[in-house]
Amino acid sequence: MDANDILSFRFLRIKYMEQYEIPPRQHFQTIKKILKHFQPTYIFIRFVGSAGGGVVFDDDLSGKKLEFQKVTGGYNILINGDQKFYWETEKMIRGKKFYHKKWAIAYERSDEVGKEHFAPGGYPIPGYPYTGPDDKRLPPVRKTMLRTANMQFYMHIRFSGKIPIKRCNENPQAQDRAWHWWMVDIK
Repeated sequence: MDANDILSFRFLRIKYMEQYEIPPRQHFQTIKKILKHFQPTYIFIRFVGSAGGGVVFDDDLSGKKLEFQKVTGGYNILINGDQKFYWETEKMIRGKKFYHKKWAIAYERSDEVGKEHFAPGGYPIPGYPYTGPDDKRLPPVRKTMLRTANMQFYMHIRFSGKIPIKRCNENPQAQDRAWHWWMVDIK
C-alpha cells in the first residue's frame, strides 16, 4: 500500500460515513440531551476542507466534563468549566445572515474481525438492503459521533458505543422520500 492508497482510503472513510441529520430547530436540545446521558471520549475541530489536517482543537475527554453554552450567534464549548472554543452558528456576510444548520449523528461500525462498514449516508438508502440504523444485518456500532460544520470549521465529538436514534415524521426534502430527520431516542 502506497501513500496514494492511504490518502484514498482516508478520503473514502470521511466521505462515506453512515450518518443521520438532526432537525435544525433541535440541535442545541439534542447536544444537551446527549451530553447528559453519554460521556464523550474525544472532541476534534479542524478547518473545513483540510481533510484531517489543519487541526484547531482536539482533546481526550476521558474523565472530563464537556458542556455547550448557548450564546449570541453560537455556542461556547467548555471543558471542566473552562471555555475552550466558540462555535459559530450564524454569520453576517454582506448584510445577510447565514445559518449553519447541519448536525448529524454518525455511526462507526465494524464486524467481529474488525472490518469497517461504510455507507454513503443514513439508511434506508435506495438500492441497499438495510431498512434503517437498527437493521440486525448491519455490524454493531462501535462508536457514535456528533458531527457538524460551519463556514470555517468541522467538528466531531466521539462517544463509545451506540447513541440510539429514531426517525422523525418530518421530511425536509419532499422530492426525496428516502430522506428523513432523526432524533435521539432517550427516554
